[in-house]
Amino acid sequence: MITISQIVYSIIENKPFLEEGLKKGIINLSALARFIKPDIEKKLQKKVKTGAIIVALDRTAQKLPKNIAENNLLDNIGDLTVRSKLMEITFENSPTLFEAQKKIYNNISRSKDLFCTFSQGVRETTLIMNNSLKNEVSEIFSGEKIISQYDGLSSVSITYPAWVVATPGVYYLILKLLSWNGINVYEVISTHTELTIIVSEKDVEKTFSVLNTSIK
Repeated sequence: MITISQIVYSIIENKPFLEEGLKKGIINLSALARFIKPDIEKKLQKKVKTGAIIVALDRTAQKLPKNIAENNLLDNIGDLTVRSKLMEITFENSPTLFEAQKKIYNNISRSKDLFCTFSQGVRETTLIMNNSLKNEVSEIFSGEKIISQYDGLSSVSITYPAWVVATPGVYYLILKLLSWNGINVYEVISTHTELTIIVSEKDVEKTFSVLNTSIK
């Protein structure tokens, strides 16, 4: 027979923010117990006391795994690199899009200072680049359908050892730091040992500060 504790653990396990709040001890257990009480009663098909849920929450908090993996990851993060004055354009995929991509890459290949990257999905492709390339991109991609466009962006790139790739929840460990601090992430770009986070220019200093402070 399923118990209150099992249901509580299942609820917390599937809600990362609640799990993190319990780990940090910043959640009011009485308020949380009242909030999840209807779900527990629905699953048990009977009334339960709020006090019993509070006890289950307290026990769950003690059982939650410690942040050993998180600390290990943050200990091994390398330098942070910031780029400003970026923009993002998303195009609908088309037979001619690839040729336009090749052309823009050929035009900027001699400049090491320019940032230009494509992320291709099933139906659309996103281009993130320096603002200075705007006119050139407008000309080269003039025949392509634009789905969305954002200006005033910046990026923060994080380097880490190769073993991190095989560590579960790596992106969550990093992105949750930004989410907890109210920072919106426009895009996430990754390579084997590098993660680049695209944010608004107004948030780039805060993003750098949050990540830099978290790195041991």
